[in-house]
Amino acid sequence: MAFPEGCAYRRVLQRWLGRESLATLRVLEFNSYHAIVACVSSGTGIALVPESVLDTMPTHMCFGMRSKAQANITTPLVWRHGELSPSVLALRTLIASLSK
Repeated sequence: MAFPEGCAYRRVLQRWLGRESLATLRVLEFNSYHAIVACVSSGTGIALVPESVLDTMPTHMCFGMRSKAQANITTPLVWRHGELSPSVLALRTLIASLSK
């Protein structure tokens, strides 16, 4: 289960599983983490999602495993050119303070 091509978590999972094994795997694409986790919990397959997503789900839905190999995924903060609102500035400041 994964977002469409271009998703950082999908790329990491593809690298983790190995390109050669992907030839025999079918990737189901979804546009929400909730749909991905629901499919995983129904037994349809596996996925790599942020831990914060699992924290919002009932514990009986699926099993999560932490992997240090996947722990450092960069998630960019983007905003529209010329639209640097006070909220975006505050979020940028917060992220910068946590990154140190």
